[in-house]
Amino acid sequence: MRDSSLYVIGNEFGALGAVWATNDQDALDELVDRDLAGGILVDQPQTEEQFKECDEKEYAQLGNAGEYCDLTNVWMQKVSFEPVRDIALIVALAKADGANVSFLSEV
Repeated sequence: MRDSSLYVIGNEFGALGAVWATNDQDALDELVDRDLAGGILVDQPQTEEQFKECDEKEYAQLGNAGEYCDLTNVWMQKVSFEPVRDIALIVALAKADGANVSFLSEV
């Protein structure tokens, strides 16, 4: 199995979340599956006409449920760590994930 990397994903309003993944596609899927993609989710189509409109706008279907997302203004940055220097940050991220908090200052 390939090693995971930390990806920070956001849009024009700022960072939406950080997820561990093996590649860009998996990072986007993980963002949606962890309910961190509120800023890019599109109302899910209910009618055939709405499905057609989503396909015309070329929305991406992400996550396990294939939710429609608008990636027009999305940015992604893979985070590189230097283990000796950044171990405190890695530990803080793990604690925050385990505590299900939004900010590192909350752990």
